[in-house]
Amino acid sequence: MPSNIIVSLVVAFVLAGTALAQGPDVKAPLTARLIANKDTYTLEPAYAGQAFRDKVEAIQKAGGRLPDAQAVDFTLRITNNTAAPITIKVGGDESRIELTLDGRGALNLDNPVAMTMEYRMGKPTVIAPGKSLDLPITSLMSGTRGISRVAYFTEPGAHTLSATFTTQKEGEEVQTVLTTEPVKFTVAAAK
Repeated sequence: MPSNIIVSLVVAFVLAGTALAQGPDVKAPLTARLIANKDTYTLEPAYAGQAFRDKVEAIQKAGGRLPDAQAVDFTLRITNNTAAPITIKVGGDESRIELTLDGRGALNLDNPVAMTMEYRMGKPTVIAPGKSLDLPITSLMSGTRGISRVAYFTEPGAHTLSATFTTQKEGEEVQTVLTTEPVKFTVAAAK
């Protein structure tokens, strides 16, 4: 029995070493990249500073509805790096985009909104080999059904936004999770 454990450990280390030997040059079947179509946004006075952050905190404590998220212009590009088409689900409960905002005064919050209980099926979408699927991001609202999370920029300055896309490939039970590198953009004070 102990020899079986030792053999299993040796096999695990050999397999791990083989995976590591492939290195960073090996591309995943699907990759995600966030593209900033606009790199400067004006901070609207209604969303600015500690006063807005205090307002949001009070709304959360009272269980109220959070303010609408600010409009943005980004594209989430999902690329198929294989030699075969890949079908993923887009737009249903099995797929979601979650945004993470970083920068001075950035807020990333759960948005406690009521949702209906039915399961919404995503649209099977084929990404051809070497091709990409572009998903528009038009506000800082994200998560399940595009409404379960909300982010706000509340101070001027440099910010970053990253996205995590969760989906299901056709014929697979497990979810595929793709995370982008953060993309820089600037928030300018209102004039």
